[in-house]
Amino acid sequence: MTTQSLNPEDFQNEICDDATILIDVRTPEEKGKFGYIQGTDLFLDMHNDGFFEDILKLDRKKKYLTYCWHANRTGYLINFMKNAGFEYVKDLSGGTENWEKTGFQLIKA
Repeated sequence: MTTQSLNPEDFQNEICDDATILIDVRTPEEKGKFGYIQGTDLFLDMHNDGFFEDILKLDRKKKYLTYCWHANRTGYLINFMKNAGFEYVKDLSGGTENWEKTGFQLIKA
């Protein structure tokens, strides 16, 4: 079984792949307060009603990277997506908190 979490350096390398879809699952308040990772394609608040229905509308054959603040929500999301038949889903190990600690920047909203 391949690892489902990527360290910030590997996550950044994966973002550079144009085929990758980057999903931020944090709340709008978190995005506004802390910023987001450049290149984010989808902002889907995991706490919203309909979140999982929106996820299930995505193409299961595409490549997805997910992130949140600490990687707690994305760990759950990865399992959900894998069980739903998504082929490639990974998250940012330690979330955006680890992203910044490693020296990467967040875009302030």
